[in-house]
Amino acid sequence: MDCDIENHLKHFPNAAIQVVNERIYGIWMVGNFFKRTKDYHGSYPPSYVKRCKTLFPGHKNLLHLFSGMVDKEIGEKTFDINPKLSMDYGNVEELSRYFKPDSFDFVLADPPYNKTNALIYGCAKMPRMHLVMQELHKIVVTGGICIWLCTSPPLYKKTQWSLKGLIGLHTGTNRCFRAVVIMQRLATLE
Repeated sequence: MDCDIENHLKHFPNAAIQVVNERIYGIWMVGNFFKRTKDYHGSYPPSYVKRCKTLFPGHKNLLHLFSGMVDKEIGEKTFDINPKLSMDYGNVEELSRYFKPDSFDFVLADPPYNKTNALIYGCAKMPRMHLVMQELHKIVVTGGICIWLCTSPPLYKKTQWSLKGLIGLHTGTNRCFRAVVIMQRLATLE
């Protein structure tokens, strides 16, 4: 799946984003109008999903992982670790039990950032992100994109995923500065 910077800039003309050495770099300033549209601690920042979709407009099957409460569109699925938040829920460290290989070409993941957040979300413990990434490799098509929103990139195998970009996400003063980590699934070497 190819990145479309021009499409992104058409929708967000003030975005500071560019491709350097085949990687996407930038910063998204989503402002300090951060009002939750849902009564949920882990809601996506305003315009975040739209920004991701305009950057990669060619997707057909999108998975919102650690979905929380999100308004999904046709061709989108949600999966969460909390059964109160999604029709599809379970152990994120075992995604291949719930989804077939090559089920998705685009994943937006917004995991708990630390143990405190995990407790707020209703998790007994922090998910092991390296296991989540290994499971995503099983259910995402070769060339598919995973955009991971967190305070640090997840551990991943360089034989399974290629880092395609880093975008800083700033939502306003006195708020956590986050990383938008863009990864592309590599073919399995066997």
